[in-house]
Amino acid sequence: MDDSRVSEVAFGGRPGVSVGPVGRAEPVVRWAAAVALGGQGRYAAAAALLEGLVRDPRVPVEIRAHALVTRASHLRQRGGHALADGLDGRALALAAGAPGALPGAGVRSAEVDRRVGPPEARGPSARTGAPGAGRWSTAPADLRGSTGPAPSDGPPGVTSQGVPSPCADLFSAHVDALTGLAADALGQGALTRSARLLSRADVLLAIGVVHTGGRSVPWRPVVRTAWVHSELALARGDLDAASVAAARAVRGAAAAGSLRHLLKSRLLAGVVAAVRAAAGEAGSAEAAAGVVAPTPESALAALDAVAEEAATAGLLPLAWAALLAAADAAGTVVRRAGTASSGSSPDGDPEGSGRGTPGGPGEPRTDAGTGPAGAPWSDDPPGAAARPSDRPFEGPEGHDRRLDRLLRSTIGAPSGPARRRHAAAATLSVVRARSEGTGRRLMGERSPGEERLAVV
Repeated sequence: MDDSRVSEVAFGGRPGVSVGPVGRAEPVVRWAAAVALGGQGRYAAAAALLEGLVRDPRVPVEIRAHALVTRASHLRQRGGHALADGLDGRALALAAGAPGALPGAGVRSAEVDRRVGPPEARGPSARTGAPGAGRWSTAPADLRGSTGPAPSDGPPGVTSQGVPSPCADLFSAHVDALTGLAADALGQGALTRSARLLSRADVLLAIGVVHTGGRSVPWRPVVRTAWVHSELALARGDLDAASVAAARAVRGAAAAGSLRHLLKSRLLAGVVAAVRAAAGEAGSAEAAAGVVAPTPESALAALDAVAEEAATAGLLPLAWAALLAAADAAGTVVRRAGTASSGSSPDGDPEGSGRGTPGGPGEPRTDAGTGPAGAPWSDDPPGAAARPSDRPFEGPEGHDRRLDRLLRSTIGAPSGPARRRHAAAATLSVVRARSEGTGRRLMGERSPGEERLAVV
């Protein structure tokens, strides 16, 4: 597979295509292949390529730094935030200490503010594009992307072959390492440390804008910092900021043309909408591009769409995460519909009966069996057409089936919370089988109901 085809799989519109052998390819091609393999959930194959890159002193320093960041991301996606932290730290040391790293890094903060605005106005929303200075990268042109203004016949951040640039440059590696460290800290509950590291990444992006004369900065670091901004805002309960950052990621990934990054960004936007809906925020329509309306139905539809598209594209880790998020959103739809119809309390306990009360999204109800007049209970959200094969669900994920007429959905394929979790478990089994020993151990440390993918 040639350079442009590997880049198309890793960063373009064909993320599910088989990568093929790349053992003798240039280092940047092997790194891009590892990125593609990780997106498909082939973590063991990706780890082999990445470890070879990291250990080879002949590999350019920026590619070794990117390999460490990518390996850290793959571990983080399976819950290994502490392990990822060490790798991201090594990547930061490589990127920050390399000769020629971060041209313009000595620019004073006041100069950054004067040229591109203060942090509150700037955020992580610097204009995206291809690397703005050739000396930031030693990657082959096909995978590095343009070193000046975007070509006139394509959007910013694309190579001469029309595929998104992977941003395999030293500047991107430096920003990505800081962003990875921020995600690692967030995953370990260190919100203050995460915010501090993310602020440093924002400053570097702003310095990049200054250094290029305001033209552009690499698109991938901008999208990735937006992901972590949104997750950090969610953790802090700032749902407005989470929504804004997720929408920014959606727009940036869409402009770049990377399907995998777009689906990740849409997943995050759907999660934000689901959290807002569960919190009781009102909303009926998207306020801006990339924003999902904060209603249970809109959030569920968005997450179901991401799960289906990710599975179709061969992006199993994203499909797994989207299915789990959709299962929680479906539970919210079911509970809200039941509350509105039966006059039950918000936690699903009609008239204070104490029967069938869920402890939260995804937790089992206390009773199961049949509905009124012996009708079988369904596990679908409101509105879905009945299927002849439907049978009462007797497993640990079972919930109250007293409101049979409410537990059908027209949102996507007929599938309730338990069925989505079943699909997620099946997807997870494939991802686990494709993982290296470390990853399998990480995934084995959590119960299926607790497993979640990090966004970054």
